[in-house]
Amino acid sequence: MSFGDNNTRSCVTNCTGGKFGDPVSRNCLTQCPNQITTGNSNYYADISTGQYICVIICPIVPRLFGHNTTNMCVSECPAPLYGQQTGNRSCLAICP
Repeated sequence: MSFGDNNTRSCVTNCTGGKFGDPVSRNCLTQCPNQITTGNSNYYADISTGQYICVIICPIVPRLFGHNTTNMCVSECPAPLYGQQTGNRSCLAICP
C-alpha cells in the first residue's frame, strides 16, 4: 500500500516527518483519524513495525494498546486507564 506525501508530492510506502499512512484516505497525515472524523472508529498511530501507519487495532506483538486521547498505540496505558487484552485492544477506564 502506498500513501500520498504532500512534502515530496509523491507516492510513498512509508510516511516520514512524523506523519502516518492513513489506509482510508491513502495520504500521510500528522494525526490518525478519530471517531469524530470517521463516524465509526478511532485509528491509532503504530510505529512498531517501522512503517508509520494508522491501524484500527494495535498489534498484539509487541503488546500495544490504543490510547483514545492521543490516537497512538502505547505499550502501557496511562493511569487511570487499563489495557484491554482482547477485543479492540484499547485503553479503558473500566475493564469489561
